Amino acid sequence: MTDKINFSIKDAFGKTFDFSTLSHLKKFLRKELEFWSEQKAQLGTEAKNIPFIDGANQFSSFINTLKTIEAENDLTEEDWAAKLQSLKQNHLRGIEQQWLWSDHHFVTAYIECAKTHGPLGARAFYEYANQSPINNLNRCEALAGAIAAFEFFDAPDAHTKRKTGEKVSLTNLRNSFLEYQGELFSDFSTFKEKQTAWDKLSRKKQIKRYKAQKQLGQKLLSDASDEFKSRMSQWESDISNLEQVYEDKLRLEKPARYWDKAAKKFRLQGIVTTVVLLALVSLGIIKISSIVEVWMLRGETPLSLASLQGAVLFGSLAAIFAFGVRVLSRMAFSSFHLMRDAEERHQLTHLYLSLTNETESDERAREIILQALFSRSETGLLANESGPSMPGLGDLARGVSRNSSGNS
Repeated sequence: MTDKINFSIKDAFGKTFDFSTLSHLKKFLRKELEFWSEQKAQLGTEAKNIPFIDGANQFSSFINTLKTIEAENDLTEEDWAAKLQSLKQNHLRGIEQQWLWSDHHFVTAYIECAKTHGPLGARAFYEYANQSPINNLNRCEALAGAIAAFEFFDAPDAHTKRKTGEKVSLTNLRNSFLEYQGELFSDFSTFKEKQTAWDKLSRKKQIKRYKAQKQLGQKLLSDASDEFKSRMSQWESDISNLEQVYEDKLRLEKPARYWDKAAKKFRLQGIVTTVVLLALVSLGIIKISSIVEVWMLRGETPLSLASLQGAVLFGSLAAIFAFGVRVLSRMAFSSFHLMRDAEERHQLTHLYLSLTNETESDERAREIILQALFSRSETGLLANESGPSMPGLGDLARGVSRNSSGNS
């Protein structure tokens, strides 16, 4: 609803009042209505016969109807202008003859004259102030009112002149204040409209900012929740994997220790067997060399190879020597073979644990390693023994490559 209007009224003394804001008009009319209602209450029963005392009553209906129109929020300045003119015609008709502005410099004296000399004196006082013909001068009350007006306006006393000059100055000040009051209300109305528009704009911006911050907060919260869930899932997977690695380590710790000790034991056995084999071979070479030397230097011996007993004995000794060499060599090679097998199983245990720690490792590679870890070892002592073959580096590489290609 706009507060700017263009409205004017005139009082009985001929003074015109222009209003540019609705708030200024309402304040002015309420002030006039309050002032004249108070004077009416003080004058009592004589008030109805005194001019201008009831003139401001028309403002009451005007103000009440104005409140009803203010409830209509969609009125423009043109609509207000039409409404105010209609109200003026309906509620303020003839106001120029019935209402007197309460701030005229003589109003106070006029009221005192009405209280002292009654309706006739008040009418005579106003007719003198308005420079109109004075009626009923043959009545004492009218004559007293005219004399009171003469003393107020034109008495030749120095104090009266000074009083009159001060009243003129006060009247000018009052008129200036009234003029600037209208400008003040107009400026205040403009400021109020700007403040209202700024407040609405600020509220809209604040609401938009709040909605944007709310959406941003919800998005950040959703992203943080998704990231937390993803990390929580990863953490649970890592913890599960670590638990599996720990369980596998507990299961394979003793086998790994056993294979490490077995490798050392087989190394020692291989070394001892090799030393014995070398000693036996050396001893055999020495004995054979001595027999050949005796046979070549001394010629025929009682127990020669030409005799049956010599051939049998020599063949038996040679068979025993060959068998001993063969057994010792196989035991030495078997010990070194088992040592290497135990070392490989020890390394495969650590390899299996490292693959277990990798969540994306191939299950097939693990199965190959487990099969190799717990397969039967070949000693090499029996001719037809067999067992699961140990995987080589090629098998492990092929298993890991299959895992990498499958994941990609």
